[in-house]
Amino acid sequence: MLPFLRHSWFMIWHAVYVEPKRELFARDNLVALGLEAFCPFERTTKRVKVRNRPFFVVKTLEEPLFSRYLFVGLNRPFDVKETRGVIDLVRCSGIPLRVPEFVIARIRALADEEGCVKVRDVTKPSFAFRCKVGEYARITDNSSLDGLIVCIKSLSKLDKTGDISVWVDMLGQRRVVRVNYERLSPIELA
Repeated sequence: MLPFLRHSWFMIWHAVYVEPKRELFARDNLVALGLEAFCPFERTTKRVKVRNRPFFVVKTLEEPLFSRYLFVGLNRPFDVKETRGVIDLVRCSGIPLRVPEFVIARIRALADEEGCVKVRDVTKPSFAFRCKVGEYARITDNSSLDGLIVCIKSLSKLDKTGDISVWVDMLGQRRVVRVNYERLSPIELA
């Protein structure tokens, strides 16, 4: 083993692919093994049908931000496949992909102590433009989403506050996010 791998400050982050609906179970098992694991989640309110009843109940659910994925920081070689709930590290051509430290830092900046992610709305609109569905734009505000490239999903749901739906692609998943129309600037993809 290389001598610098023994130090705890040398942390390499990886995305971990886990069993369906087992993100928190896998995270707890990784933490029990002494590894640093991070599973960001979001609180959502949903109507849930009560079994054998003609009515619904409103429940607040905690759902992972990235379904079937979590992040693990490794400071030594470790086979995470042996951990209960984990399928494998995310790989490309058999090599585990690293997640840059700034990505983890940005997600943690959006999360509270428990790991619940809240998108903050802290700046004034900086630039307005005319966009069409399917075009790409860059978020231009001073929040942690600054510089993120998104795809315009829908303009039909433009509400009084000027929010529109955009797609954000991350870890192979497409998420829908509401962003203020004036916080987007056009970009041209070659």
